[in-house]
Amino acid sequence: MPGLKTICLKGWRLVKKSVLFSGIIVGSLADSVFRAGLPSKHPAYRKRAEWLAKWSRRTLKVLDITVQAEGQPPAAGLLASNHMGYLDILVLATNALIVNVAKAEVKQWPIFGWLVAAAGTLFLRRERRSDVKLMASQFLPVLSDGCVISFFPEATSSNGRQILPFHSGLFAVLENTSWPATGAWIQYQMDEGSVEDDVCYWGDMTFFPHFLKLMTRTNIRAKIVYTDPVKGLGRKETASQLHDRIIALAAQRGVTLEPGHRPSQ
Repeated sequence: MPGLKTICLKGWRLVKKSVLFSGIIVGSLADSVFRAGLPSKHPAYRKRAEWLAKWSRRTLKVLDITVQAEGQPPAAGLLASNHMGYLDILVLATNALIVNVAKAEVKQWPIFGWLVAAAGTLFLRRERRSDVKLMASQFLPVLSDGCVISFFPEATSSNGRQILPFHSGLFAVLENTSWPATGAWIQYQMDEGSVEDDVCYWGDMTFFPHFLKLMTRTNIRAKIVYTDPVKGLGRKETASQLHDRIIALAAQRGVTLEPGHRPSQ
């Protein structure tokens, strides 16, 4: 059982970070409306990506999360990363101007859904093949505005001990184009607590209990390692190569991932 001092310390962190995070919510909402004009029906994606980068850095600072990057972040094309939870988008946004692809239901989340939409997020219903095919037409204005499109081809989050096979559907937009695809491996470390339980958001976890627990933690370190870009391959080959390269990056840094097997439906 934790001692009284530990309980008080965690309580103080929770109160302090809750107040600061409330300021982040209010400030980012105001900034999106009055400075960036983000509710416009004709989005300026670069302005939205810059807004996301700015408030991602501030949010991570409040949460006591530092980010270290290795390799060259992409300046164009697609960015495909492993996925461990909601922090991943904030971490990726600190090093590249990204517009993220997310599942459609995220848009319905209270407050956060509005913020995600304000960041220019492209919403996808994966169960509809027609949505995946229509993505190509939505990607062009984003890429033309100097942004990178990021997404999580595992299509679900994990505990970080494995990387599931990549879905190849969205990589089809690269066919017959000169757009590159870059992979990224995200890793979290912490001195107190468990990355699997306190940082990763996966399985049957619910948001608010997880987020409150996250705010009691300190000195969380996120690392992004970028692969070399892939270009000129078919969708399946691109997905497979990036998946293999990300696993190789982990192995080169002494991290052995468990085999990633997608559960049967």
